[in-house]
Amino acid sequence: MPTLRRLRLAALALAAVAALAAAGCGGGDDGGAATAASAAGTTVPGTLADVPRIQHDLDPSVVTVLATTARGRSEGAGVAWDEHRLVTNNHVVEGARSVQVALSTGERVDAQVQATDPLRDLAVVRVPGTTLAPATFSRTIPAVGSLAVAMGSPLGLKESVTAGIISGVDRALPAGPGEQGALVGLLQTDAAISPGNSGGALVDAKSQVIGINVAYVPPQTGAVSLGFAIPAPTVRGVVEQLIRTGHAVHPYLGIRGAPLTPAMVQRFRPGTDHGVVVLSLESGGPGAKAGLKPGDIITGLGGRDIGGLSDLYTELLAHQPGDRVEVKLVRDGKARTVPLTLGARPAG
Repeated sequence: MPTLRRLRLAALALAAVAALAAAGCGGGDDGGAATAASAAGTTVPGTLADVPRIQHDLDPSVVTVLATTARGRSEGAGVAWDEHRLVTNNHVVEGARSVQVALSTGERVDAQVQATDPLRDLAVVRVPGTTLAPATFSRTIPAVGSLAVAMGSPLGLKESVTAGIISGVDRALPAGPGEQGALVGLLQTDAAISPGNSGGALVDAKSQVIGINVAYVPPQTGAVSLGFAIPAPTVRGVVEQLIRTGHAVHPYLGIRGAPLTPAMVQRFRPGTDHGVVVLSLESGGPGAKAGLKPGDIITGLGGRDIGGLSDLYTELLAHQPGDRVEVKLVRDGKARTVPLTLGARPAG
């Protein structure tokens, strides 16, 4: 039987391949960052016949966001969170001197950035004096193969709609120059995403927002229809913090991980068919202090089963730095439980 060290090397190779595939990716109109998605999803298949209804349902909730920055003008999209706030990408409004929102009615209104989370590339924008039509944000990760409809304003073409499927979950994109960190747990879709789609809605057949569009791999890299969105459960956790406290706190384990794939399970028979493989640990971080080791496979955290990176991040969002949690893992084919005290992710 192959060793767990070889399992770790295979996971490292997988992560490297993903990073190479994502090299040169862009998001919005200024090459923004990307984020992550999770494991097993909820099945809402849908067909192209559903698209007109979905567009009709979500059209009042999806707006165009126009920001003036020191570098010039940034244009993206946003999705109504409540009657006076919308969610968009941080990179759409980062450094904004002024912000305007173009509604589906054609009316333009002034807006203000309320709070941002650069690490997860999300921002809350307040639109006073205007009543928005809040969208419904899903609490679950969609199933691979289910309908995905992207809504936004690519290249200034307002109220554009493209359709495809969820091509994958638990995707990760590396940080670009000047960005704070890689985006992980992303949804992958083949619905066309272009500059200006950033901050817009990725929607399922039930007209629920399943993600916030964040990045795409441009055609000059040889990619065809590779777009990414921040999954709705991640968005919900971050936005609720931003509204409540003005900032998002990110508890962390101090590990670098990769999802355990079916191919790894078949080849290495690690003793579990799901989880996150620990590739490396930050020296002195919470995971290292708790005794985690490279090659461990995390299968549970705080009472939640962990199928992939988004499950891990979603569970972390339910906790605060300093919380003591139990980590279920498989090491050398044997299950064990390790107590761990969560840390606070360092800034930068």
